[in-house]
Amino acid sequence: MIEPNMRYFYTHMAYQMGLTKYDGLQPVDGFDLMSVIKALDADADIMGDKEATVQLEDWVKEMFNAQEPASFASLKMSQLLALEELMTGMYKNGRTQYEGTTLIDESGNNVTFDDAISQIIETASATFGRDNGNVFNELNNRSKVDALSNKTNDFHLALLKVETFLRRLDGGKNGVAVRYIYDPIDKATQKFNEYKEKSMYRLARDVKAVYSKKQLFDVRNDHLYNVGELRNVTKEQIIMLALNWGTEKNRQRALETIQSNEVEMERSFQEYMTDKDWEFVIRTWEHINSFYEERSKVQEELYGNPLNKEKGITFTIGGREIQGQYFPIVYNPKVSAKVSDF
Repeated sequence: MIEPNMRYFYTHMAYQMGLTKYDGLQPVDGFDLMSVIKALDADADIMGDKEATVQLEDWVKEMFNAQEPASFASLKMSQLLALEELMTGMYKNGRTQYEGTTLIDESGNNVTFDDAISQIIETASATFGRDNGNVFNELNNRSKVDALSNKTNDFHLALLKVETFLRRLDGGKNGVAVRYIYDPIDKATQKFNEYKEKSMYRLARDVKAVYSKKQLFDVRNDHLYNVGELRNVTKEQIIMLALNWGTEKNRQRALETIQSNEVEMERSFQEYMTDKDWEFVIRTWEHINSFYEERSKVQEELYGNPLNKEKGITFTIGGREIQGQYFPIVYNPKVSAKVSDF
């Protein structure tokens, strides 16, 4: 993992040098070149200077900001060596900076992964002692009674809560194992449940605002429609196709499903979809996309790259102009090998 600003500089420079066909994605909060320069300047980091003393050479800035990618073959050997040194240092510093801000100790100070592992091992060793014996010999020297005892112990371990296990590593208290392993997962789970509760509440409110209970039942259970090569389709399935009509990639998948073309699909929308149905579609798009920034931030922190948001398409149905938006693709496990194979 690499710090987002450094990750973008690294991938964008590779693109500008013609080393890759695809450009990097800017960080969710926007790209800050000064944060990259300061990260490369040890004095700025240690002394807390507002401005870094290290500066990128003009030709590096020009290459970074160029409108079109160049070819690394056009660079002088001295420039190639300078870029190699710059990007290698940036990658290493970016990883160190990211890892150093991921875990926090009881005093609120940043802790690297290696330090956290060392602390957990030291605490566990102090609690249970160190075993310096040969594991292979110990396993072979066990009697039948020992083997049965270990089977029973393994069964008990399977029932043991993770928090309890980590507390035992910490000597019966909330220590480093709980702090660095359990607490981040626990906080993330709580946050997820909070978002899920809010999301489900908003979805239920949007459904209730558009459909009565009887209408909702009919939407899901009346097989009255034909769309493309599909027969006896429900209104719910047509609404799902409409939800996937907002971006180019989703639209192509919808057309593959019905095995037809855009003209026929939009004719079906005009014939079967009411203003209420389109109101629900738009509400659902807005609901899902309201989480985009936060979801993209999580993606960036976990995997280094933010979400690549699909651009919405504007289309017209029955004289009504509709601005499409992103909708996550969901495969039906009953009809799609992509899901049923897992």
